[in-house]
Amino acid sequence: ASAVRRLVRAKLAEIDDIRWEAAADFDRLVDVAFEGAESLASEHLEETRQMNNRWAEGVMLLTLAEVEKEQNEYFNCKVADFDPVLNKATEAKKIFQEMGDRQLEAEAWIILADVHRRHEEGPSSWRIGANQTFDCLDQALLLLDDTDDVQGIAKAKHLMALAYIHRNEVGEGLRLMEDARDGFIRIQNRRLEAYELISIAESHLQKRFGREALPNAEEALQIYSELLPDSRRIAEAKGLVIRAHLKRGD
Repeated sequence: ASAVRRLVRAKLAEIDDIRWEAAADFDRLVDVAFEGAESLASEHLEETRQMNNRWAEGVMLLTLAEVEKEQNEYFNCKVADFDPVLNKATEAKKIFQEMGDRQLEAEAWIILADVHRRHEEGPSSWRIGANQTFDCLDQALLLLDDTDDVQGIAKAKHLMALAYIHRNEVGEGLRLMEDARDGFIRIQNRRLEAYELISIAESHLQKRFGREALPNAEEALQIYSELLPDSRRIAEAKGLVIRAHLKRGD
């Protein structure tokens, strides 16, 4: 199950590359890649159930939840379309609790938090959604404190930052984003560092702080230029730099 999970996650990483390449048919390529990842995970989920291997079943449920969540994100699906993701992640979480696997239980909590965060958009329901998001992330961080999963902790802090910013607590959100960035620097994942820099810059712009946004946007652009010189992420980062200059009054 672990090997299949690594294979599926490698496919998801390839999908991220495809999304940002300047290929004319990238939508079709992404769709095919998602179908392949989902088919592989679904096939092994059935095998684990036939073998009555509860831990492996949890791994495949978690993997499917990740695939479906990213697929829904890519195609901008409605919030209701994330319900199957919620169900799979919840079932996986319960299995890992039974098995005592704190690492994978934390990963399930992070997926649950991301789905709950999407229910925050409605004017009357966002506070309920935000509370569920924080509850899930508190559980994840509590579990991850006993591990050396620096990337997992950083991702949880990134999601918590988004929840704070949604509540207009931008200062706390930015602090958590800086913490997340420090985590990505520690593990030398420059792509995720650049992604976090983009998030930091956008959050500053949300508060009309062009001066604070600019260095983060410029640093993200530099990283993307070095790592992904032919990627559409370059245009995204350049656009952010321009917006920061405009907000600053240049």
